[in-house]
Amino acid sequence: MLSGLIPSDGSDHEELKRRLLAGRYGEVRMLFFLGKDVFRWIEQCIEWAERIPELHDAEIAGPSLPACLRAVRQPL
Repeated sequence: MLSGLIPSDGSDHEELKRRLLAGRYGEVRMLFFLGKDVFRWIEQCIEWAERIPELHDAEIAGPSLPACLRAVRQPL
């Protein structure tokens, strides 16, 4: 509506900007919490690996885990 690509619903320009900013704020919050969840999951994976004797000696750490996951994801 702000750029004129879809018809207006009668809201003024300031109201449309407010809605746009509220939506973007929601997106940033969602990405923040998604990032927190990913880091929490990585920590849980490291804790789990430390309990397995074979994996405990592999010295799996936070930065190495995403690299391991990328390697697993690569097609053979």
